[in-house]
Amino acid sequence: MRDIALSQLNDSIGMGKAFTFEPDLTKPKSYQRENEMEATGWDLVEALEMGYMGQRFSANDIISIASSDILSREDDTKGPIRLRYVQKHGKMDVLSAYPKLHKAAKQIINDNNAENEVKSNAYVVLSYLQAQSLEGTRGKAMDGIKKAILLNPSDWRLHSVLATRNMVIGNTSLCLDSLFRAGELTTDEFATFALGILRGKTLLRLNREDEAIAAFNEVISLYKNGLKDDPKMSDRVIGHLAVAEYMLVQCYGSRGEHRKAVHHFEDAEEKRNSINKETAQTIDWGNRMVAEIMIADMKPGMISHGECDYCGKVTDSPKRCAACKAVCYCSKDCQVTAWKNGHKKQCKKLKSDQDEKKSANKNEFQTRQSRTNLPPLDINLDPKQLWKEGVQLSKSGFYEDSAWKFLLALFMDAALDANDKTPVKKAIEGCKGDNPVAMALSVITHRHPFKRAEEIFKQANMDGGLVHTVEMGETVDDVDRKSFGLGMCRLMYARMLGRGFAVKSAADAKSKTTRNAFEDIAKLVMVSTEYMDSQRWLTLQFELGYSSMDACAINEAEKWLGKFKATIDNTKTQSRNRGAAQHWSAMRSRAESRLQMLPLMKKMGQNNPGFLM
Repeated sequence: MRDIALSQLNDSIGMGKAFTFEPDLTKPKSYQRENEMEATGWDLVEALEMGYMGQRFSANDIISIASSDILSREDDTKGPIRLRYVQKHGKMDVLSAYPKLHKAAKQIINDNNAENEVKSNAYVVLSYLQAQSLEGTRGKAMDGIKKAILLNPSDWRLHSVLATRNMVIGNTSLCLDSLFRAGELTTDEFATFALGILRGKTLLRLNREDEAIAAFNEVISLYKNGLKDDPKMSDRVIGHLAVAEYMLVQCYGSRGEHRKAVHHFEDAEEKRNSINKETAQTIDWGNRMVAEIMIADMKPGMISHGECDYCGKVTDSPKRCAACKAVCYCSKDCQVTAWKNGHKKQCKKLKSDQDEKKSANKNEFQTRQSRTNLPPLDINLDPKQLWKEGVQLSKSGFYEDSAWKFLLALFMDAALDANDKTPVKKAIEGCKGDNPVAMALSVITHRHPFKRAEEIFKQANMDGGLVHTVEMGETVDDVDRKSFGLGMCRLMYARMLGRGFAVKSAADAKSKTTRNAFEDIAKLVMVSTEYMDSQRWLTLQFELGYSSMDACAINEAEKWLGKFKATIDNTKTQSRNRGAAQHWSAMRSRAESRLQMLPLMKKMGQNNPGFLM
């Protein structure tokens, strides 16, 4: 369901409103002063920056006003900064465009006597300016918002901004953790509503469909039970709620729950039609297009517009063929003419095709549902036995099958790369063409494993667009090897990074370089789920939990390690496969040990937010 989350999570939710203060230099100064006195929010910052307010405000006042305005927006990447940037070396220098604001923020940050909240506001402003800059200061912007949280950890808005920053750079797990933290801290019902929409979208990106559905239904309930009439419920917010309902249409549609899908489509359409056109144009409606396609299959007469099958004209009131329901017309004349010109002969076939498509969709859904009850693909696999099978196949000349066995064994147990690599090299050399399985496997046979891991990661990114499927069969034999190989290219690179940044001391763990590396590792493991089904591979669930914990994404770590442990406990391993039973018993112990550490990490993070940053 990852493709459902087409809307960017860093779209503005609309909690704030853009200001439009423009001093009229053609008017007398007395008029300007009167106009300036009415300025608020970023309008006031603009007036101060342009020198119209004299010395009436201190540095603390300016920073407080600017910070308050910035934090009133859900998305700090599209805020109130005006397009009056200073041209410098062909780039837009935002920091130079706001010298007074920049200077005030720096002044407070360097003031040892400044209160924590005031200093936190200064970091918010400086971080905001750096995030807008094209001068390579985005890394500093992330650090700035983290420092703001350290100084003022109870402000939910700061955690919301950190979530947006993490999403922009692809750290989805950390984004979700920040959203959960923001939700725990806020007591404002409208903020809970706005965060819920973002949390639902993020959960879909992480393939956590059930939780995403629950999050979306929660915000819909808040909307119906009072927030609908809240003054802050702007057209933009309603638009984003409509987008969430279009996502629900797709979730329910893919599950075969057509009645719920149709209900949410009707609600989403009503919301979309209620907002003004200017606001509607600023919202990404990509999910609506996908939802429309699904609804057209479920209930063709619902779609409010269509292209005439005869003349090509798009109409808001299409007349659909009552027999096949596959085509529509802009008028009765076109319908009659089309019937005479050939649709009469095509109609029965189109109806038959539609019926076949519905039947295929139903069968696909039933197959997908049945697969959710299947045991994990690797639950009865023994990595050491897989390695032995790989050696035998390599000796017999079955190189591609041999490489597959070796890669599966390494997937389940990375320590096996210490074994004799001669048969592995032979298997790799015997594979034909650009084989992703051999590519991923070549990391352990290369003289410089880290360098090779980086090379195959880049190569996989070039080839990844050709294969993008996580469809699974009932057994390992049904797995798409090419897709699995591309996923392993990401995992191998993540593992090499992990070895390179192994923590040797407390100082190592706290270093910025190590923290950034662990965040990159978690991101790589998450990307691998685009090619390998995390619901069917126990090993991948463990990797997701382990890497999330290292990156201090506590909620994600708890979710994946808990799921991993529960799956092992609920799945009876075949008694004849002793090696597999021993492997998973050891892995379960490792997961349980880590799960026991998570409550302490969470508590330490609440008492000292810097522990998780």
